[in-house]
Amino acid sequence: MVFLWLNLASGLIILFIFLLIIILDHKNFRSDLQNIKSIVLAAILVAIAVALNTITKVFLHSVIFEIKLGNFALVLIGFFAGGALGFLAGIAADFLGLIIFSSGATILFFTLTSILWCILPYYLVRLLSKIYTSKWTTYFYLVLTYAFTLLLITGINPIVLKYMYNLNDGWWVLYLPRIIKYPLDLTVNGLALVVVYRIFTNSISLNTKIYQPERKKDKNLNLQIEQEGDMND
Repeated sequence: MVFLWLNLASGLIILFIFLLIIILDHKNFRSDLQNIKSIVLAAILVAIAVALNTITKVFLHSVIFEIKLGNFALVLIGFFAGGALGFLAGIAADFLGLIIFSSGATILFFTLTSILWCILPYYLVRLLSKIYTSKWTTYFYLVLTYAFTLLLITGINPIVLKYMYNLNDGWWVLYLPRIIKYPLDLTVNGLALVVVYRIFTNSISLNTKIYQPERKKDKNLNLQIEQEGDMND
């Protein structure tokens, strides 16, 4: 019965999030879903996330020190593919992981957390960028929003697990391992997030879905050069 109510509640929240994306991000919704480059990039990042999380689950399986190394890849999906593809990628990542581990019936709560990893940091950074942005604040926002998302999921997971499996142990048994590994998870994935984001934007020149002052400056510079060339002609 608990699984039924948990799936129902999680499913309604997932549906609500999807409707919010359609309403609040309607300008980019259709274009994101039709962008082949973004779709391919999202698929690659999902594969990376699932592969890294699988490796850590198999070789570093521990209640205390199991760190999901692929979370940073899920976070990057929203930044480079948009909220709509991030939503779908979160679902795909969860079901792909379920197929690999064959862990039984689908629990939509874990699908919900996978979706949150893909879209919550992206929309939070978009919001923060409207308040203040510069060349370097984006990197700070990346780590800050990752820390918030990790804290949110870390706080909710034990509550759900306790009632889902009818655990009689004290809350500290569920929270202590997560508190211990929180700073390690934040350090590893936060560093990977900044490094890979910087490689994507600077070396590969991928465009993000958030405002970037340096990109705007480069665009204005190119436009000025083109105008001067037309005047010389």
